[in-house]
Amino acid sequence: MGGKGAQAQNSQMVQFEMEQAAKAERKEAERKSRLETGMKSIGEIFHGKEKTSPQKAKLTGVNALQPGPASEYFDYLNNDAAKAGASKDMLGDSGWSFRQFTPQGGFAIYDPTGAMRGLGGQWADATAGLEGAEYMKEKGTGEFENDPFAPIKDKYKTNLTELHGRNLNTTYNKALDEALFATARAGQRGSTTARDVMTEIGGRRFDPQTDGTFKAVDYGQYGEAKNKITSDIDKSLGDLTTQIQSAEDSAENQLYMTEDPEKAANAAKTLAGNIPAVPQYNTLGDMFKPLVIGATGFYSGYQGQNALNNAGFPQSRNPLGSGASTISKG
Repeated sequence: MGGKGAQAQNSQMVQFEMEQAAKAERKEAERKSRLETGMKSIGEIFHGKEKTSPQKAKLTGVNALQPGPASEYFDYLNNDAAKAGASKDMLGDSGWSFRQFTPQGGFAIYDPTGAMRGLGGQWADATAGLEGAEYMKEKGTGEFENDPFAPIKDKYKTNLTELHGRNLNTTYNKALDEALFATARAGQRGSTTARDVMTEIGGRRFDPQTDGTFKAVDYGQYGEAKNKITSDIDKSLGDLTTQIQSAEDSAENQLYMTEDPEKAANAAKTLAGNIPAVPQYNTLGDMFKPLVIGATGFYSGYQGQNALNNAGFPQSRNPLGSGASTISKG
């Protein structure tokens, strides 16, 4: 008698352990589903909607899903439309779903196309043979339809290009004016020294190409200044990308701490909204170095454009003609 009692007790323990294992597996599947949902929402906020393509997939984890008594079920006997509702999703974003007809059981299983793939009074009966079943699923390709931050990135580039361009034109004209004044005062107007000074200051020239076209080439200190501007714009865009990535990382951390996809999505929207819409502009300082003409640096002793006019020298010009907008687009 004692042996039979111990055997029954062991059988109950094994059954209990199996139920606990199934419960833990179901709990983990639900956790993964929440995380997948949250990651998808965060990804769309920071990268836009991901492109998808149909790919073969296998249904797994069916046996771990052991739906308990339903609080809302499909009362077909009374034709209660209020209780009929939609099918319940299962296995995260697999696209599979089920209907439970009564609180005690009765299940129908549907694949992503809506076709019924299983029917039974108990879950095990309805899902028999479905573990590992192949089906077509829309999966992400890693490419995105649009970049939500593209307008901000464009604004960064446009604003910095215009601001730096105006500053470059101002300092370039000043360098030309002061060089003309200094060479005139040193009696070097039209000399080799004056030409060397102008070459050092630089500008933009158009070199002929073998195909008969011309290529714009920025040279001298002007060319160096243009390179500095390009580097500063690239750095600002790089800093912006780092801020966006940091915000996305924070949203993902929020998701894994709370395992609540809705809270994580709200946090992601707030973090994305805090990204500065306009860049911080810092001048690059003196873009043109003083050059020595005779015993006098041409940045010293300059008395302004009026002195040049009185001496008979022409007004200075930027390398592409009048107007700051022309250079700022270079």
